[in-house]
Amino acid sequence: MIAKRRDHQASLIGHPIETPAETEVMLFLIWLKHYPYDILLAIMFQVHKKTAKKIHNRMMEWYYNLKKHKISFKTKAYRDEFKVNLLYEDFTVILDGSEQEVERSSNPLIDTLFFSGKSFTHCINILIFVALNKDILYLSPSVPGSVGDLVLARQTESEWGPHLIRDGIMGDEGFNGLEKTGHRVLTSEKFSDFGHIFSSFRIRVENVLACIKNWRICKDKLRFKINEKDEILEKHHKIWTIVSIFVNKFYR
Repeated sequence: MIAKRRDHQASLIGHPIETPAETEVMLFLIWLKHYPYDILLAIMFQVHKKTAKKIHNRMMEWYYNLKKHKISFKTKAYRDEFKVNLLYEDFTVILDGSEQEVERSSNPLIDTLFFSGKSFTHCINILIFVALNKDILYLSPSVPGSVGDLVLARQTESEWGPHLIRDGIMGDEGFNGLEKTGHRVLTSEKFSDFGHIFSSFRIRVENVLACIKNWRICKDKLRFKINEKDEILEKHHKIWTIVSIFVNKFYR
């Protein structure tokens, strides 16, 4: 009898185990918020470690495709509701960049690509636009850490630019020169005589980033291998988009 039971258990190894939808949702949310290792998720939900990984990867794809439209620039009228007038011009959005550390690659070329001279770490960089009411409006594609904020803003101008033709943009000194794209850009360096006033508005995007990084998966070092460059960049963007949807809904 014992031998038969062992044979039966052995035959189940590697077979997918059906889990209730509620369990999969809970596993996914815990993975996003606390970013535990898959082995811990497996123990908590009494599934195989590979099953836990498959669940959160599948749920990530499902939720991203279902809700990604929630992150949008909305309308000019919406953004104007919260605008601020500085130097006789209206500004409606704040721009900032954020880096997240990743594991080093065994490939020297990729390893160099992900190294940031700004933070001296291997990381992924992403830009975020927020309205003055702290609503997240846009997340850029994720890029390797060697790509700086200004370069990334210029590279993605075709995505965000058409939405902000008549908007004023606020950013830190790292975005000096962005006005060459034809947009009205006010940086802390240009507004240095009234730095405390500028900071009182710009801190709103920092507060939003702090809310995003309350979710450990956006704060801790990502445990994805970066040997597949495009794959990890795509995953990073999807994770940040999903977390931003929750931040917009529950944290503002």
